[in-house]
Amino acid sequence: MVRILRPEGPCFTYSGPLFQGRFIERPNRFLTVVEVEGRKVTAHLHDPGRLQEFTIPGTPVLLRPHGGKTGLWLIAFQQGGEWALTDSSVHRKIAESLLGREARPEVKVGDSRFDFLVDGTVVEVKGCSLIQGDIALFPDAPTERGVRHLRGLRRISEQGGRAAVLFLVLRSGARFFMANRERDPAFSEALRQAYDGGVEVRALGFRFDGRSVIYREEIQVLW
Repeated sequence: MVRILRPEGPCFTYSGPLFQGRFIERPNRFLTVVEVEGRKVTAHLHDPGRLQEFTIPGTPVLLRPHGGKTGLWLIAFQQGGEWALTDSSVHRKIAESLLGREARPEVKVGDSRFDFLVDGTVVEVKGCSLIQGDIALFPDAPTERGVRHLRGLRRISEQGGRAAVLFLVLRSGARFFMANRERDPAFSEALRQAYDGGVEVRALGFRFDGRSVIYREEIQVLW
């Protein structure tokens, strides 16, 4: 089993200025229009999911400056008075704080690349922000890439290696985790097959306070 460390402090903290705005629309997967201090501006959204529960006009959002085309990145949406982190660019940094210095990033096995190699275990990391009731669900949109990763992890396990997938639940409120069969039946089936094939499947809960990501607890995976 992959050893999960509990950091004494935050798993990740954003540096530099962060400021709030309000969501207006999402012209495409990675581009949003937001209102900041009464002005409409564009912001990059580094999350390929649908995020239908968040992308509602008027929803408070958190932004940071960035040197890309838009000059801004939308990193979180506010729902129920709490922030849900949607900046997938920081998933690996969060995971690194829990896996320790021995974690080697970007490992290639066969034709596939995975996020980490930790003590002989190949580890893939997925970020989750969708919660219904007290259940975190992944994915919120079909993901062929995610299915390929799971099949690759299953092959590693069935060939005698060790493999794991970690789901980072990046908002408060979840007590359980499940594959989102309604949104992506293929991913749900691939996750079950991976688990049956010996792949370790774990979900870890966090909260984001608007600046730092704090590890809370491990979340029970439901089948």
